[in-house]
Amino acid sequence: MPNRNARVPAYRLHKPSGQARVIIDREHIYLGKFGSPESHEKYARLISERATNGAAQRPEQGDTSSASSLLVNELVLAYWQFAKG
Repeated sequence: MPNRNARVPAYRLHKPSGQARVIIDREHIYLGKFGSPESHEKYARLISERATNGAAQRPEQGDTSSASSLLVNELVLAYWQFAKG
């Protein structure tokens, strides 16, 4: 199964406004007038930043070192042990 994080977000046209946009982590980022050099530069910069910083900021699926990655089974087990004691 391909890694969804490895896909490069597309440079897209937002038809109602005529602006270029890119969707990164479900966030719509407007880049300026579609096709302009400035919008392409901003797109390239965002993609580059995502490639260098994005992987370091996202925890891997199997990483249980952070509290936010607590599995439901682990939560139920912890509560069960609490309730028994």
